[in-house]
Amino acid sequence: MKAERFFEGQPTPAPNLDKPVTRQTIFDRVVRHHRKQRRRCPAEGRCFYRLAGDMCFVGALIDHDWYDSEMESYRVRDLLKVFAMPGWFRDSIGFIEELQTIHDTETNWPGDRMEMILELFAAERRMTIPSV
Repeated sequence: MKAERFFEGQPTPAPNLDKPVTRQTIFDRVVRHHRKQRRRCPAEGRCFYRLAGDMCFVGALIDHDWYDSEMESYRVRDLLKVFAMPGWFRDSIGFIEELQTIHDTETNWPGDRMEMILELFAAERRMTIPSV
């Protein structure tokens, strides 16, 4: 079980960010990722956190230094049991799961539908959509 990373043979915990991570900052990162990639990962079938240069919404939240290809076989909540994940990820797991469900639903992707779905998601939670 991989619960931590090692640096020079010593275990190191997941990094703490200098700035507090809120649901709004998580959402902003997901929306900016969506606007850059504009497609599901992959387009059809089972989703992956990362695949062939693409990332799902949750994959975009996992720092490159902490990503491990073994994560692909775990549901998002189960990542917390196996991998060293930042505290903000653990604290926001329900919210992150909601974003994963939005991403994984194939019918959310035709045309510009995802942008509308993200706008509705934000409005229901009294959050803002980041500017372009």
